[in-house]
Amino acid sequence: TIQRLKKKYGGSVEEVLATWERVKEELSALEIHESTVAELVEQVRAAEKSVVDLATQLSSKRQELAERLTRLVAKELKALKMESSTFNVVITTGDGPEQFGPSGLDRAEFQLSSNLGEPPRPLVRIASGGELSRVMLALKTVLAETDQVPVLVFDEIDAGVGGGAASAMGVRLRRLGSFHQ
Repeated sequence: TIQRLKKKYGGSVEEVLATWERVKEELSALEIHESTVAELVEQVRAAEKSVVDLATQLSSKRQELAERLTRLVAKELKALKMESSTFNVVITTGDGPEQFGPSGLDRAEFQLSSNLGEPPRPLVRIASGGELSRVMLALKTVLAETDQVPVLVFDEIDAGVGGGAASAMGVRLRRLGSFHQ
């Protein structure tokens, strides 16, 4: 047996023993590796749970703020002579860690219905230029104190607007001037 081992593992008993030591170390490293992998898998599970918990809390806060923003923007739109319009902030939440993106689990969408009885639809698809301008003015008015953008440009925001709507727009633009250029 010794002769066969010598032939297979290096030609001398010392070489056979050195190979045996090396194989023992490799086996030990593999066993440590398996326990390390199990430990890392557990850390990943704990991190996933933490991320899901935080994302759930964030989603809850976003829902609250979406409702508040909906109310405040709707109030501004009524003042801007869009009394029959309906504005909604809709938060759609994904389910599960695979749904996470750069902004968490949620997607936000602004919806608008300009006419009474019409269901709200995505603002980006249905708003005319004038409606979009007024919605943006309403949003910027509501968010004036927290918005970090230093300069606002409302290109032809008053086009096609007269009377009470123009006056309400002027008041809001003046108020925005306190916070932005």
